[in-house]
Amino acid sequence: MRRHPTRDFLRQVLTGELGDDELVEVQEHFEEGCVTCLLTARELLARSEPDLLDNLGRFTDSGLPEHERDEGYERAVRQTAGRAIVLEAERRLGTTLLAELDRRPPALRREGIRRTPRYQLLGLAELLAEESRRAGFHDVARAVELGELGVEVADALDPSFYFPSIVCDRQALNRAFLGNARRVAFDLFGAERAFQDALCHLERGTGDELVRGDVLSLLGSLRIDQTRYAEARRVLQEALGSFRRTGQQHDEAKALLKIAHTYADAGEPERAVEILEKAAPVVDADGDERLGLLVRHSTSFWLVDAGDALEALVRFEKARSLYDRFRDDPWFQLRRTWQEARIHAALGDPDRAEPLFEEARQAATERELPYELAMIDLELAALHLDRGDTARVRQLAEQMVSVFRSGALHAHALAAVFLFQHAARTETATAGLAREVLVYLRRAQNNPYLPFR
Repeated sequence: MRRHPTRDFLRQVLTGELGDDELVEVQEHFEEGCVTCLLTARELLARSEPDLLDNLGRFTDSGLPEHERDEGYERAVRQTAGRAIVLEAERRLGTTLLAELDRRPPALRREGIRRTPRYQLLGLAELLAEESRRAGFHDVARAVELGELGVEVADALDPSFYFPSIVCDRQALNRAFLGNARRVAFDLFGAERAFQDALCHLERGTGDELVRGDVLSLLGSLRIDQTRYAEARRVLQEALGSFRRTGQQHDEAKALLKIAHTYADAGEPERAVEILEKAAPVVDADGDERLGLLVRHSTSFWLVDAGDALEALVRFEKARSLYDRFRDDPWFQLRRTWQEARIHAALGDPDRAEPLFEEARQAATERELPYELAMIDLELAALHLDRGDTARVRQLAEQMVSVFRSGALHAHALAAVFLFQHAARTETATAGLAREVLVYLRRAQNNPYLPFR
């Protein structure tokens, strides 16, 4: 359909008055990217009577005459399909609309969303949330901006078209993704505000288990960074229940991994390992090899912390084939080398551990990862202090200058590293101090307000 359909034609198609051929014509026209007709269709659907759409079941009532039952049911099916076509067209337009927003000056993007109906689409709100999540791994400022735009779109959605409870679900989800972006950006107070708003909208939503699980799972990550571990476990257990009830094995496994983190960060690595033992079969059933490797790597990592380096080595060796499948992933390869070094250090084999730590240190330096570099330096320092090699520890202390210059460590983390550096220079550092600072850095990586005690 190259010509724009008339308003009356669109109305008849979307209310099910015309047949399947006309429905396909409209679908093809939307697929060509016509925003004008899409907005007209949304307006017509918002004004249409929902009785056919909401009461499909009544047309199968045996009390109705056969011809009335068949005709009414088929019309209701076409009306349902018309609404689905409109929603799918919105999702396809998301990328185009986001590109349009990006071409606007940053200061005018939110105003554009408020004033322009073409941006007030559920599909765009969904896309902005997902893009915010992705950006959080490499560009936190962009993640926050996309999260804020997503909230703006969600708040502009028309409840007469999408239904009020569905709009509340979307508002809750987009606020949760904004909160997650702020968390990654170290704005824990801003993240808290976003999540409190998300929970308010969630209570007015549809009650969808998956929506609730997603919001609570993201909130659990914030509670971990806030070192509120008991609260984190409570909300993550609620999320876990939602994912199990909806059969979301991937999300279930991620929730279990987060729960394990709450125990490990609270100084209970044995409990963390127990949780991950429950997660492994779920991950295997889900088939996500990346998540599977993360669970196995974390199990080996926390076994070292729990004092069972031999079992950590067994688990590490079993995961070698999985590590090999991610040879092009620098994140996993750095941690593979680092973990192997930790295992040999814990097994009392410093001659094998040291070159592996040095290799991990070089990789962190090349990738400009100062936080990871600081932690590896502390691992190496503890290794040398166990052997009484204070000269090498002093040398490591001098190399820590690059960590201070990077600007990547927040004030409390810098203070902890500086304390160790001073102790190393004055030859008063101990392996215990190195490990104490290391544990602190792990817990404080995403929490600039957590002091070193």
